[in-house]
Amino acid sequence: MKRPRRSASRVDAIHAGAAYGHGAKGDNVFLSYRREESAHVAGRIYDHLERDLGAGHVFFDVEGIPIGGDFRHHIRSALIESRALLVVIGHRWAARFRPSAGWFSWRAVRTVDYVRIEIELALDHNVRIIPLLVDGAQMPGERQMPDKISQICFYQAAPVRAGLDFRTDMVRVLDAIKNPPRHATI
Repeated sequence: MKRPRRSASRVDAIHAGAAYGHGAKGDNVFLSYRREESAHVAGRIYDHLERDLGAGHVFFDVEGIPIGGDFRHHIRSALIESRALLVVIGHRWAARFRPSAGWFSWRAVRTVDYVRIEIELALDHNVRIIPLLVDGAQMPGERQMPDKISQICFYQAAPVRAGLDFRTDMVRVLDAIKNPPRHATI
């Protein structure tokens, strides 16, 4: 059975993104990642961002939630008060959305997908989303993601490569955070 297209046309897709990212309320940045896949690079990205933006301006779950704190409250308030959500995407990032994903399907049934919740919150509160592609990953397609967050596949992603390119890539990411694009009104 053929699955229907989500956007009737490119024009519909452009209209869907017209209001993107104009709801930022603070100076902070929220870093979203899957621990199982990209904790190794997320920590490095966090360190680089914090050096440039300053201590306390980057929300990183292992650093931003105090012991004994209700992580649901901290995640929600930190995200809503951020100017950008950086979503770290690796090769298997979208596999978590498939109900029978072979990579860790037994966990998918038993755990809450905080990455999905963070993206939904950002979309609901019009927080700018910047996808970061790590370890040579490609941006997932619209059909690989749940309907509610599938529009992020249209957002321009930034590669973050290891090695000597890491700093150059992070300079581009920081520039994108500090200088959001102007969007045409449609």
